[in-house]
Amino acid sequence: QIGNWGIHQLHVTNAAKTEKAYFDTRPINRPNETRELLLQGLMQGAVDTHMPTVTIQKNLRPFVEDQLDTLVGCPIGSTRIVLHPEPGAPTLAQLLVEPGRVDRSKPIILAVGPEGGWVDYELDVVFKPSGFIVAGMGPHILRTDTAVVSALALARSLW
Repeated sequence: QIGNWGIHQLHVTNAAKTEKAYFDTRPINRPNETRELLLQGLMQGAVDTHMPTVTIQKNLRPFVEDQLDTLVGCPIGSTRIVLHPEPGAPTLAQLLVEPGRVDRSKPIILAVGPEGGWVDYELDVVFKPSGFIVAGMGPHILRTDTAVVSALALARSLW
Protein backbone atom coordinates (compact mmCIF):
# COMPACT_ATOMS: atom_id res chain seq x y z
CA GLN A 1 0.00 0.00 0.00
CA ILE A 2 2.98 2.33 0.38
CA GLY A 3 3.40 2.62 -3.39
CA ASN A 4 0.25 4.66 -3.96
CA TRP A 5 0.76 7.25 -1.19
CA GLY A 6 3.40 9.43 -2.84
CA ILE A 7 6.04 8.50 -0.29
CA HIS A 8 9.55 9.38 -1.41
CA GLN A 9 11.48 7.31 1.12
CA LEU A 10 10.71 4.39 3.39
CA HIS A 11 13.31 3.33 5.91
CA VAL A 12 12.46 0.15 7.79
CA THR A 13 14.41 0.00 11.03
CA ASN A 14 14.84 -2.28 13.97
CA ALA A 15 13.39 -1.48 17.38
CA ALA A 16 13.53 -3.11 20.80
CA LYS A 17 10.05 -4.60 20.36
CA THR A 18 10.62 -5.83 16.79
CA GLU A 19 10.23 -9.57 16.42
CA LYS A 20 13.63 -11.24 16.13
CA ALA A 21 12.83 -12.87 12.77
CA TYR A 22 11.04 -9.84 11.26
CA PHE A 23 13.65 -8.98 8.65
CA ASP A 24 14.05 -12.61 7.59
CA THR A 25 10.37 -13.29 7.04
CA ARG A 26 9.09 -10.17 5.26
CA PRO A 27 9.15 -9.18 1.58
CA ILE A 28 11.17 -6.10 2.57
CA ASN A 29 14.21 -8.36 2.74
CA ARG A 30 13.60 -9.56 -0.83
CA PRO A 31 14.18 -6.56 -3.15
CA ASN A 32 12.49 -8.05 -6.24
CA GLU A 33 9.34 -8.90 -4.29
CA THR A 34 9.34 -5.48 -2.63
CA ARG A 35 9.68 -3.74 -6.00
CA GLU A 36 6.77 -5.75 -7.42
CA LEU A 37 4.55 -4.79 -4.46
CA LEU A 38 5.51 -1.12 -4.86
CA LEU A 39 4.74 -1.26 -8.59
CA GLN A 40 1.32 -2.73 -7.84
CA GLY A 41 0.66 0.17 -5.46
CA LEU A 42 1.83 2.70 -8.04
CA MET A 43 -0.56 1.22 -10.62
CA GLN A 44 -3.47 1.60 -8.20
CA GLY A 45 -2.77 5.24 -7.48
CA ALA A 46 -3.04 7.37 -10.59
CA VAL A 47 -1.90 10.53 -8.77
CA ASP A 48 1.55 9.75 -7.35
CA THR A 49 3.72 7.68 -9.63
CA HIS A 50 7.07 8.09 -7.88
CA MET A 51 8.83 4.86 -6.93
CA PRO A 52 9.85 5.24 -3.28
CA THR A 53 13.34 4.41 -2.13
CA VAL A 54 13.21 1.56 0.40
CA THR A 55 16.07 0.75 2.74
CA ILE A 56 16.56 -1.49 5.74
CA GLN A 57 18.25 0.14 8.73
CA LYS A 58 18.91 -2.52 11.34
CA ASN A 59 20.38 -0.07 13.85
CA LEU A 60 17.92 2.63 14.88
CA ARG A 61 20.13 5.01 16.85
CA PRO A 62 22.95 5.43 14.27
CA PHE A 63 20.36 5.85 11.53
CA VAL A 64 18.45 8.63 13.33
CA GLU A 65 21.50 10.37 14.79
CA ASP A 66 24.00 10.04 11.94
CA GLN A 67 22.13 9.50 8.67
CA LEU A 68 18.65 11.04 8.84
CA ASP A 69 19.79 14.67 8.51
CA THR A 70 21.82 13.87 5.40
CA LEU A 71 19.00 12.20 3.47
CA VAL A 72 17.38 14.17 0.68
CA GLY A 73 14.01 15.44 1.89
CA CYS A 74 14.87 14.99 5.58
CA PRO A 75 16.62 18.25 6.43
CA ILE A 76 17.24 19.60 9.88
CA GLY A 77 14.12 21.56 10.75
CA SER A 78 11.75 19.14 8.99
CA THR A 79 8.59 18.21 10.85
CA ARG A 80 9.49 15.04 12.75
CA ILE A 81 6.79 13.04 14.46
CA VAL A 82 7.25 9.75 16.29
CA LEU A 83 4.01 7.82 16.76
CA HIS A 84 3.71 6.24 20.17
CA PRO A 85 0.76 5.51 22.50
CA GLU A 86 1.94 7.91 25.21
CA PRO A 87 -0.70 9.08 27.71
CA GLY A 88 -1.26 12.81 27.37
CA ALA A 89 0.47 13.11 24.01
CA PRO A 90 -1.47 14.92 21.28
CA THR A 91 -2.85 12.85 18.45
CA LEU A 92 -1.32 13.10 15.00
CA ALA A 93 -4.49 14.83 13.79
CA GLN A 94 -4.17 17.47 16.53
CA LEU A 95 -0.55 18.16 15.62
CA LEU A 96 -1.40 18.55 11.96
CA VAL A 97 -4.43 20.84 12.33
CA GLU A 98 -3.80 23.02 15.37
CA PRO A 99 -2.12 26.28 14.37
CA GLY A 100 1.47 26.65 15.52
CA ARG A 101 1.99 23.01 16.50
CA VAL A 102 4.16 22.15 13.48
CA ASP A 103 5.66 24.04 10.55
CA ARG A 104 3.52 23.08 7.58
CA SER A 105 6.05 24.48 5.11
CA LYS A 106 8.56 21.74 6.01
CA PRO A 107 8.67 18.12 4.87
CA ILE A 108 7.17 15.62 7.28
CA ILE A 109 8.95 12.58 8.68
CA LEU A 110 6.83 9.98 10.46
CA ALA A 111 8.42 7.32 12.66
CA VAL A 112 6.03 4.43 13.23
CA GLY A 113 7.13 1.78 15.69
CA PRO A 114 6.28 -1.82 16.39
CA GLU A 115 3.02 -2.89 18.01
CA GLY A 116 2.94 -1.48 21.53
CA GLY A 117 5.14 1.47 20.63
CA TRP A 118 8.75 2.33 21.24
CA VAL A 119 10.62 1.68 24.50
CA ASP A 120 11.58 4.65 26.70
CA TYR A 121 15.21 4.52 25.57
CA GLU A 122 14.21 4.88 21.92
CA LEU A 123 11.96 7.84 22.70
CA ASP A 124 14.16 9.65 25.25
CA VAL A 125 17.63 8.99 23.84
CA VAL A 126 17.05 8.59 20.10
CA PHE A 127 13.93 10.42 18.89
CA LYS A 128 13.32 13.37 21.21
CA PRO A 129 16.92 14.68 21.08
CA SER A 130 16.70 14.48 17.26
CA GLY A 131 13.71 16.82 17.19
CA PHE A 132 10.85 14.33 17.05
CA ILE A 133 7.50 15.23 18.63
CA VAL A 134 5.55 12.36 20.22
CA ALA A 135 2.01 11.89 18.92
CA GLY A 136 -0.56 9.15 19.22
CA MET A 137 -3.15 7.66 16.92
CA GLY A 138 -5.98 7.59 19.42
CA PRO A 139 -6.92 5.35 22.35
CA HIS A 140 -6.29 1.99 20.66
CA ILE A 141 -3.01 0.19 20.03
CA LEU A 142 -2.76 -0.38 16.28
CA ARG A 143 -0.85 -2.95 14.31
CA THR A 144 2.15 -1.36 12.62
CA ASP A 145 0.74 -1.77 9.10
CA THR A 146 -2.57 -0.24 10.19
CA ALA A 147 -0.79 2.65 11.94
CA VAL A 148 1.29 3.39 8.84
CA VAL A 149 -1.70 3.50 6.50
CA SER A 150 -3.77 5.52 9.00
CA ALA A 151 -0.95 8.02 9.62
CA LEU A 152 -0.33 8.45 5.90
CA ALA A 153 -4.03 8.99 5.25
CA LEU A 154 -4.16 11.67 7.96
CA ALA A 155 -0.98 13.35 6.83
CA ARG A 156 -1.99 13.39 3.16
CA SER A 157 -5.46 14.75 3.90
CA LEU A 158 -4.43 17.37 6.51
CA TRP A 159 -0.92 18.39 5.46
